[in-house]
Amino acid sequence: MLANYPKIAGRNLVKHRVYTLINIFGLAIGIACCILIYLFVKHEWSYDGFHEKSDRIYRVLIHERAPDGSIGFRVLQLPSLADAMTQAFPGIRQATRIVRGRVTIIHENEPFYETLFEADSSLFRMFTFPLVAGDPMTALHDPGSMVISEDIAQKYLGITQGGYQKTLGQRLSIKRNNTEYLFTISGIMQNIPDNSSLQMDFVISFENFENGKLRIGSNDWGSKNSLYIELM
Repeated sequence: MLANYPKIAGRNLVKHRVYTLINIFGLAIGIACCILIYLFVKHEWSYDGFHEKSDRIYRVLIHERAPDGSIGFRVLQLPSLADAMTQAFPGIRQATRIVRGRVTIIHENEPFYETLFEADSSLFRMFTFPLVAGDPMTALHDPGSMVISEDIAQKYLGITQGGYQKTLGQRLSIKRNNTEYLFTISGIMQNIPDNSSLQMDFVISFENFENGKLRIGSNDWGSKNSLYIELM
């Protein structure tokens, strides 16, 4: 009896070819959509999960209530908040301030418009952004130092994997408001995964922001920065 079911089903499929094709096509589309939705959701939920300390890293937001009763969140903070929080809350191990802006990179007298990040030297101690060349503990200690990504080392300097050490000590210029600032490459950063909320190719010390030498983003953000803290 059971052996007849496949035969009957086959005959019906052949007899009603149009409906069979519509059903199979619709089923295939539905399965494909489910797979794509699953992959998208999985990718979104994986953001920043690759950091070894991801369960202890938080971005500081300020909760605000407007006079009309509406609730808002301020994501950019004053630079002084980092020291104030680490001193007031013993549960904070370290803090990292980050700001970004668009600048002109000068290489071999050619200008390139790029996004530049300024960050505290604790950046590579807090976040898992491995360096393939240079010391992550000291790469941003000097205000005149710069860390670049593997893609940038290949794009501007023609250095491929295996030769990154040759890049250390080379220089790139940043042009801002008709003034050029010279920076020495102190580290090569492994290309950051797509599922990272921080996509950095150029990083210099946050001291340049504090001392006003190269305060990027100040016109748009009122001299404020993103603040990340690591808990004990």
